[in-house]
Amino acid sequence: MNEHFISVIVAVKNEEEHIERCLLSLINQNYPKDSYCIVVVDGLSVDRTTNIVNEYRSRYSNFIRLYHNPKGWQAAGRNLAIENEEQSDLVAYIDGHCIAEKNWLKNLSDVLLHSDVDVAGVGSIIKSPSDESGLGRAIDRVFSTTLGAAGTSYIPKKELTVVDTVPFVLYRKEALFKVGLYDEEMRYGEDYSLNFKLRRAGYRLLVNPDAKVYYYKRKNVAEFYNQMYNYGVTKAILGKKYPASLKSIHYLPSFSLAVLLSFGFLGIVVSEALYVLGFIIAAYLCLICLTSIYFSVKEGNWDYIISIPTAYLVEHIGYSVGFIVGFRKQGWIQ
Repeated sequence: MNEHFISVIVAVKNEEEHIERCLLSLINQNYPKDSYCIVVVDGLSVDRTTNIVNEYRSRYSNFIRLYHNPKGWQAAGRNLAIENEEQSDLVAYIDGHCIAEKNWLKNLSDVLLHSDVDVAGVGSIIKSPSDESGLGRAIDRVFSTTLGAAGTSYIPKKELTVVDTVPFVLYRKEALFKVGLYDEEMRYGEDYSLNFKLRRAGYRLLVNPDAKVYYYKRKNVAEFYNQMYNYGVTKAILGKKYPASLKSIHYLPSFSLAVLLSFGFLGIVVSEALYVLGFIIAAYLCLICLTSIYFSVKEGNWDYIISIPTAYLVEHIGYSVGFIVGFRKQGWIQ
């Protein structure tokens, strides 16, 4: 047994489609079974999620644990697990619609345990599962570009890198308690706010490109729009609560949308404004279409010609609208 013990937290709600594959990927980790456990926290699921988890608990009674999260959202669920899992000094998290590569825990712990104590956590890179939906694959390609992932750490890294934020992290539990754990007011964006608090406290975060997680993304336009809208609202809330957490790039999509609308209204009285508006829109559409052609040729997937521009448009519009709505909710604009 290692001297360190890891609690792998899986906060879920209505994940019956994916939870079994997630659990199997964690059970089959290339890591000593007496050095980690799986902690599922269910947020009021109304499908078969808890039934599936309990089936595996019956086979792995001391290895898989189940908590019930009455608040429902992830930040509260993860805090519940962290506070109740007293035997662990390290905590990792992964979502229920993810599959961890076999060496995921090993690759995270090898780096964290050989890093200075000011490294609070080591995170993963996101890959597309082999059976990812067409839109999900397009979203993955969009997030791998600067235009689609500006201000985030989703752009693939080729070496161990210091980052502002990162998904699917193995943390030192001591560092989490020092910054007050997850902010339970955050229904979305809880990872970003936690990582900001850690950096503000003087800690560093790393991403290890050898730690891979296969992540199922939204399967249709409506789900993806809602996700991006909620991210936008959350970023505005973060900007009010932690002003230093936002960079200029976070304001850019909403600023761009406001500029486009302004030129549109101005064009009613000044026709030249419509030419400027048309040029901006044409340049944007040209850029995303060229990106779709690049990935189509590179991967031989001509569905990208439609799906990648669609993903860009939904991402940018959803985030921009959410950000503006969030600002209004926070009283920044009337």
